[in-house]
Amino acid sequence: MGHRAHLVCAFVEPQAVGERFAATQWPLHATVVPWFHLKTSRGEFTSSLQERLANSAPFIAHVGFQGHSRLGARKVSLLEPDQWQDLHEAVLNVVSSHAGTLATKLFIGPQYIPHVTFQDAGHLSPGDEFACNSLYIVEQQTGHRKVVNRLNLGDETAT
Repeated sequence: MGHRAHLVCAFVEPQAVGERFAATQWPLHATVVPWFHLKTSRGEFTSSLQERLANSAPFIAHVGFQGHSRLGARKVSLLEPDQWQDLHEAVLNVVSSHAGTLATKLFIGPQYIPHVTFQDAGHLSPGDEFACNSLYIVEQQTGHRKVVNRLNLGDETAT
């Protein structure tokens, strides 16, 4: 079913469903679960994920005062892990029941490190914060990425 890879993330600034961006020019975001291939339809996955997110309250994400770090070759702003770990586990549980394969085992489960990767457009600094009230499903397409769904935390509806 899922020939295209998907990921689940929270954008620092809200994005519209249908928004496209170059593979190397992401808006600032925190990945909740990295790339995976679905074995069920995206509609089934989205429905299951929205049902699970109805129990997850929106929150304010905080960039920690521990400063910037590196994960692999990329410089990142580390987020305070408070709600992120629970959110990651909840989404990963749904992904695991709908995904055929995960593209990576790094930064999954106990190795999950909530962060916002530096982008050409900018980065977050220690003490910055942003509202995390929606998660987004992003699809990898040839040469670009596309926002295909927005799911509200603590809500039964998806767009």
